[in-house]
Amino acid sequence: MIESILANYTLLTNTVQKVSTFFEHCLYQNEEVLSYANSRIVSPDYLKYFHVGFDPGAQQILEFASMNNIDHDLLFRAGILNKFEERVYSFTSNRLIFPLRDTLGNFVGFGGRILPSQELNSHSKYINTPSSEVFSKSLFLYNLHNAIPYIQSNKYCVLVEGNMDAVSLFMYGIYNVAAPCGTAFTDTHALLLKCFTNTVIVCYDADFAGEKNAQKTIKTLAKANISSYLLKLPSGDPDSYVRQYGKDAFLQLLTTSMPLETS
Repeated sequence: MIESILANYTLLTNTVQKVSTFFEHCLYQNEEVLSYANSRIVSPDYLKYFHVGFDPGAQQILEFASMNNIDHDLLFRAGILNKFEERVYSFTSNRLIFPLRDTLGNFVGFGGRILPSQELNSHSKYINTPSSEVFSKSLFLYNLHNAIPYIQSNKYCVLVEGNMDAVSLFMYGIYNVAAPCGTAFTDTHALLLKCFTNTVIVCYDADFAGEKNAQKTIKTLAKANISSYLLKLPSGDPDSYVRQYGKDAFLQLLTTSMPLETS
């Protein structure tokens, strides 16, 4: 039974990884997307480190799968493709892609960021592949697989709101960083973090919504008996702050983080 479950998990995660490799290839074939990626990722090495890619759409994914003997059914089971009536589509089509990886580094899904040229026509700046047999956003924290050794050595995790916040902090040397994947921070997120640390510094966006989310997050962390602190940015989000002021300024801010109120 266990062997069967593990074999199925491996089959699906291997499928996601193969498609991720295809998305990476597509990134370098599209000048607009590559230019945007280079404007957000400070080094070509980090483009490869995070396996950043581009989703060209369902038809191209199907063609890639056929050419590489990938069963189309696996694409649907892994949430890469979906079907409504007779239309096959990808949730992350025509978006900059950030692969989602579990704590062991297995590829389990994709997060997609809309391109600037399409923002006015989209309701969602970020979107993820839907829940599948290998991915559930309520059980997943972006970048955690990279951050685990640094969380353990630093004895705390920096929790941010979005994929790009986590990527930017990591690029600038704040390695113990993770983010919920387009969802509110949940009890299961807290229990996942508790496997690696008992202390979390919450650094959400410097706006009303970010502050409100931070207060909800601390209450969730408290239920898991995790000590938590609030890092208040003067403006913007962690991504823009670390780009403008750098690692040392962010580390200095960390020293000013305060315990969050739970009442």
